[in-house]
Amino acid sequence: MAMVGATPRVSATALSGFVGHDVLFVGTVVDASGNVIMKDVDGRNVTVVTQNPANYAHVMEVLGTVNHDGTVTEKRATAFGPSFDMANYKELLGIMASPAHRSLFQ
Repeated sequence: MAMVGATPRVSATALSGFVGHDVLFVGTVVDASGNVIMKDVDGRNVTVVTQNPANYAHVMEVLGTVNHDGTVTEKRATAFGPSFDMANYKELLGIMASPAHRSLFQ
């Protein structure tokens, strides 16, 4: 987990700690035929509740509220495109969460 302003950047494993709160989640779109299924940096699937699944493709960043069932209800989504490097993003999350660097990202 890493903070950007007041909104934490999280992977799927951290979602349960933010029920009822807004998070930033980045993932690769696996299925956009209803609610959107996205794969996070660790390969875990997260369901995003959205009104516009057709807008989802490739890698997306979702600002949304974490629900009790582990889904995320979208408030805003941003396309990062097909060339976004999830491995680099995973490293960034680790750096942002490390005690040595955490204060730089809060």
